[in-house]
Amino acid sequence: MSSVLLVIAFGAFYLPASIIALTLVCYVIVEVWGVLSVKWIRYRMSWPAYGSLLASACIGAAVFLRIPYEMWQLDGFTPKLFTFCTLTTSLIHCATVRTYHLPLAVVTGLPVVVTIYLTFIDALLAQGSMMDTFIGLAVITLMITYITMMMFAGGKFRRSLIEALETADSANAAKGRFLAAMSHEIRTPLNGILGIADLLMERAQKDDEREKIEILLHSANSLKTIVDDVLDHAKVEAGKLELKPAAADLHEVARSVVGLFKQNAKQRDLWLRLHIDSGTPKQIVFDPLRVRQILSNLVSNAIKFTEKGGVDIFVSADEVADGSVRVSMRVADTGVGIPASMQHRLFDSFAQFDEERERAASGTGLGLAISHGLAQLMDGQIEVSSEPGRGSEFRLVFTGRTVVQEAAALRDHQLRHPTDIAIGSGRILLVDDNASNRFVVRGFLKKSNIVVVEAEDGLEAVEKAQAERFDLILLDMHMPRMNGRQAFKHIRARGACKTTPVVVLTADSAPEDRDIYLGAGMDGYLAKPITKAQLMAEVSRFMPAPALLHTAAE
Repeated sequence: MSSVLLVIAFGAFYLPASIIALTLVCYVIVEVWGVLSVKWIRYRMSWPAYGSLLASACIGAAVFLRIPYEMWQLDGFTPKLFTFCTLTTSLIHCATVRTYHLPLAVVTGLPVVVTIYLTFIDALLAQGSMMDTFIGLAVITLMITYITMMMFAGGKFRRSLIEALETADSANAAKGRFLAAMSHEIRTPLNGILGIADLLMERAQKDDEREKIEILLHSANSLKTIVDDVLDHAKVEAGKLELKPAAADLHEVARSVVGLFKQNAKQRDLWLRLHIDSGTPKQIVFDPLRVRQILSNLVSNAIKFTEKGGVDIFVSADEVADGSVRVSMRVADTGVGIPASMQHRLFDSFAQFDEERERAASGTGLGLAISHGLAQLMDGQIEVSSEPGRGSEFRLVFTGRTVVQEAAALRDHQLRHPTDIAIGSGRILLVDDNASNRFVVRGFLKKSNIVVVEAEDGLEAVEKAQAERFDLILLDMHMPRMNGRQAFKHIRARGACKTTPVVVLTADSAPEDRDIYLGAGMDGYLAKPITKAQLMAEVSRFMPAPALLHTAAE
């Protein structure tokens, strides 16, 4: 539209006002016609609607070209130069910009071609012989033919590019669906393995029994880590991984990582020491899960590649003027070191600088790539300095925010010490089609004063929820006959449990899944595989011990 107004404004200097006004009115009418045709197509695609759009485009181009054609009839160099530039630009526009839809390019280019022939034939007949006219028409025909070939080639290339992009998008979507499906299918049996192993560990009396169960737990957790790594890597690549900042204890995050790898270091006769700078604040706002994930990966690699000596972790933080905190975590080891030629590849996907050692430790080669992507999401980075034979040092730097209150301290303590969590008595409806998952939850709640009523699918859950009263419902999402979403809607619609809290118990473990389920009105979320600590902490939110209720009332 701006180009049309520019041409009309320039033509106003040379042409009568009546021609300018008539052209402007006609063009506005045709433009409105085109807009209505587009709406017609969007409402209902049909050949009459499509033909109406093409007709409006063709007539609009013809109306637009009325002004350059009239300018060509004037004497002087400038009007003819203006006509030549306008026609050439219009033809190139049709041959390039509008090739996304070839019929539209053809119907708008046709008036341009006709106008070019009319103007040049007029000039050739007025100033040249018949031979000049014939040669001129041949030259113009060759030029238009070449531009038309460009138009068709450009349209073909554009369509092939669009098809390639659509294919790539479909492949990415299929990969995401495949990873989500695999995650769900793996996490469901993994929940049973880890849960039963935890229950066996609580009852194990002999050292050899505990040792075997520890091996089982370690293997199952390794499998869980691999599944999480693959999913995280896919999300980092797609730019869909989101942080969950919260007020948390930075010191405790570092100590929990040391506790996680302390036994592993001891078995390899290595030291594992934590050094926290005295000026480092405890409570800051950051994503504790992701920071723990990065630090765990760095410590795990340091232990893996260290034969003698040990690993030191240094934590420090400096407050910045705008209220943010710049945190530094350094992991230094006395291991084999990394050659300078390999250091630039450390953060590439599936990069393994010592393949034999990686295979022995079941490494995927994704840990550092994921950690690097997470650090960038936290406005930070990971740096490495290393020398073969003298060890390596990885430095994680990220930005957090200061907090005034330590609101997360009690919650963190409960997650670390599940036996300290006090829950009240009551009735829980446990809905899950997997018998091993129900067995695990029953085992976790066995020592509490809670009556667990089971349902194998959503339909059975709705029947029981409408007939009986429960204090809490643990609801799986993927079940036969009736899934969790449908069951939730029926439970909320009527019956004795219309206001009963519902906690999702699902293998859908993506961060966005939690937001989706909570946004749908559900009261809590637990991603499989769950631990006893996670279950007890979530149940205590809705079924606290009487003593806690009394304290809160006071």
